[in-house]
Amino acid sequence: MPYWELYYHIVWGTKNRLELIDPAWEQDLYGQSRGKATALECFPHAIGGIADHIHIAISIPPKLAVATLIGQLKGASSHHVNKTYTNGSFLWQTEYGVFSFSEKASAQSTWHSYHPRMGTPVRMSYPFLLSPSCSILSHNPLSPGINCRLSPIHQM
Repeated sequence: MPYWELYYHIVWGTKNRLELIDPAWEQDLYGQSRGKATALECFPHAIGGIADHIHIAISIPPKLAVATLIGQLKGASSHHVNKTYTNGSFLWQTEYGVFSFSEKASAQSTWHSYHPRMGTPVRMSYPFLLSPSCSILSHNPLSPGINCRLSPIHQM
């Protein structure tokens, strides 16, 4: 089994950046996305967002193209939301942003808990990696160095 440590911060928005993510089902959306990522042999570390976009901190194995993963996550999550909550009115934009980061960098910074433009809270179902107060474990068996308890959501 090859050794790898790949960390990505992925962001994508709703179609036309409309505020389509409803707080009533937002946590279900994040849980569905976590489940899909895990099924694709990825290791989601943190997930959150606000009404018009989503952030995911994730480790993706080298055998899976980042663009393929993003397409799978967006497709499965929009299908789930449309089938369960919105009767077809929920759409993601086609674009996305993806940034790589190091384990060391994640230990020295935190995921911003406020949207930079709007100054509104970003609701997260997991906080960022390696925060000082921790309680959920990263599930990457290949990289025990990133295993850290992550603090529960109570920032906002």
